[in-house]
Amino acid sequence: QTSWPHSSNSAFTKVTGSSWNDNNVAPSSWILLKNLTVDHSTVRALSAQHGTVVSFYPLAQGQLALVQYGNRKASFVAQQRL
Repeated sequence: QTSWPHSSNSAFTKVTGSSWNDNNVAPSSWILLKNLTVDHSTVRALSAQHGTVVSFYPLAQGQLALVQYGNRKASFVAQQRL
């Protein structure tokens, strides 16, 4: 897994590709949120503010969440704004 480039300890990790700048890999509609310190319902609500959430899976006792947006653009916008 590689972290988003804006911070080495970012809570957002893209699901596919070797690096964010890898133009050979299409962006994913999924994002993995990590190091969460709030409950999953709050994370889901915050995620929904940035696009249509198709799937939401809290993992690892709420420390992780896998979020699928309606399309790749929405997941990119969410990553930029959160």
